[in-house]
Amino acid sequence: MNESHELMQQMNWFLEPVSNFILFLFTTKSGYFLMLIFLILYLVFSIGNRIRIRALAHRGISNSYKIPIGDILYIAGSEIVNVGLKIISNIPVLLGVFLFLFAILGMSTSFKTIDTYLKN
Repeated sequence: MNESHELMQQMNWFLEPVSNFILFLFTTKSGYFLMLIFLILYLVFSIGNRIRIRALAHRGISNSYKIPIGDILYIAGSEIVNVGLKIISNIPVLLGVFLFLFAILGMSTSFKTIDTYLKN
């Protein structure tokens, strides 16, 4: 009994910080804000990369890196749509990841509950 209790405590030593981070991301305004910042950074970098590629293509056919503003707006719009479509197409994978994260959260909570029960 003591060996299994010690094993649960050792597993919870790793799972508790992970579950606290999951709770922080999905239950606080700061966590939502942090995920929104990462999404915006991903959009900015992917749009920047597409504009850089288009600038290199323009450089290949002319002597300037200058891209028309219409192309920049088209690239930005198409990249935002592409990111949205990637998210939508990966919904089953995202659901699996969320289920895995919440399973970790549940295991950590149950280990804490068992630990407090055995201590009392």
